[in-house]
Amino acid sequence: MNTLGSSMLIGDLLRGAKLIQIHDLTNAVQVASKTGLPVGRVLVMLGLVTSETVHAALQAQSLVRDRLITMEVATKAIGMVASYRIDLERALECLGSLPGREFETNKLGDLLVLAGLITNDCLVESLKTSQHLNLPLGRILVLKNILKEHTVEAALNAQVLLRDGVIDRKTAVAALKNARKTHTSLESCLTAAGVDSGNKRQTIRLGELFVLAEIVTEPDLLAAVEIGLNEGTQIGQVLMQFGFINSDTLETSLKLQEMVHKHSLSVSQAVQVLRLYLQGVDIPHAIASIAEPEVNPVQAVGLAEVLYLSGLVPQEDTEKALAISYASRIPFNKVLLQYNMIKEEALNVATRCLLLMGENLLTAEEAIVAMHHCIWSGTELVVVLSKMGWLEEQQRKENEDALPILLGDTPITYTPPPTPEFNPTASIW
Repeated sequence: MNTLGSSMLIGDLLRGAKLIQIHDLTNAVQVASKTGLPVGRVLVMLGLVTSETVHAALQAQSLVRDRLITMEVATKAIGMVASYRIDLERALECLGSLPGREFETNKLGDLLVLAGLITNDCLVESLKTSQHLNLPLGRILVLKNILKEHTVEAALNAQVLLRDGVIDRKTAVAALKNARKTHTSLESCLTAAGVDSGNKRQTIRLGELFVLAEIVTEPDLLAAVEIGLNEGTQIGQVLMQFGFINSDTLETSLKLQEMVHKHSLSVSQAVQVLRLYLQGVDIPHAIASIAEPEVNPVQAVGLAEVLYLSGLVPQEDTEKALAISYASRIPFNKVLLQYNMIKEEALNVATRCLLLMGENLLTAEEAIVAMHHCIWSGTELVVVLSKMGWLEEQQRKENEDALPILLGDTPITYTPPPTPEFNPTASIW
């Protein structure tokens, strides 16, 4: 028997209810991966189940994730829905497993109603429209001018924090109410309430990276987040399913996310690198080509050391610039330029070399040689490194190793398969 909160997909529930066979699910998954349609929708189109049954399966999936019913109860209830044409609530009541409280058909809608952002009647009507148009509830509420995008985004963020166990339902609802009342962000309201939402360290969400790189629009991202929450699928896989990105772009973006997390790149630098990657430039060459690179406080000390060792800036000047930067909170590289300690072109070359060193794409000796060659000859850094063959050699070494990436807030080691393939049946949200 499955434990409470078991992770599963719609196909697993329908198979457990003996409504489809494994080959039916396999075929549906293949069609879904090619068309970008949800697996449940494909099963309906193939005539294997009704839309009412799929809707009940989605409800049951949500209840299992909320630890309100077991997987065993869920599959039995879905079987009853299909056989007797009753709704899920009635089926659970017959099984004696109806949750002790009235449950909503949509987690997002539940939060919005409890926070007083929409009425229950509005939710019911919007859910009907959502089902009819096959669009997420949040998108419907925005399109009908019932809520603003930032309000839906705040509710989805609260939903993510609820799912991850960072906050409870009472805290989420209170924060949403306060955010609406004070016209501030959800995170600000949570911080004011003494709740750490985990966003204080330098990082960037995968979806935010895609929006800043102009791969997806904010409305598309919000829709993808809601679909991912409802179906238990990671945001990257949802965006792949709908054709916004491919597996290579996802893998590269996860690596850039980790580089931001460990302060190897700033958010703006990661966005620049991703844009260059989408134009066909590999990561090492993209880093070497970053326009007007800046350094964060963590990188400043390393840059000072590189400038001193390379003889570009005397040690006493680097120490003076660091002290001024710390006291004034002006970026270290800006201080260097403001006090005419180094020319901007030389500083940009040194900063790019520092970023490459941080990713073990250049040694300190190689960086110093490359810097002097660029400054004396006026040649672009990426051209110098390519002529010397250093980036290509490091790229080959990197490809042989596992890539450290970040899924959510949990660093793990991911070894790319020989031929990466998208598997819609695997939930890693």
